[in-house]
Amino acid sequence: MVSVLKFGATCTELFFAFLPALRFIVSSVSFLVYMLFAHYGAEKIERSVNFIARVESPNTVQNVSLETLFRISEVLHLPTSKLLEDD
Repeated sequence: MVSVLKFGATCTELFFAFLPALRFIVSSVSFLVYMLFAHYGAEKIERSVNFIARVESPNTVQNVSLETLFRISEVLHLPTSKLLEDD
């Protein structure tokens, strides 16, 4: 909720007044960008968006075939070995 601002409000007051709205906008845009890339990436590697979500989820284990790893590396323009590196 944006509070009522007085004339001559400082930048800090403006920032905190609009912070909830900014957070909502950023989270909405982040979600839309994620969905766009998930859909685009899934289409490029010939897999479903649900498959991409399962692979990216930290709470599930999803097997990925070598063929899929090769397709992902090709789409990302990375060597397949980079996908297997442990950070």
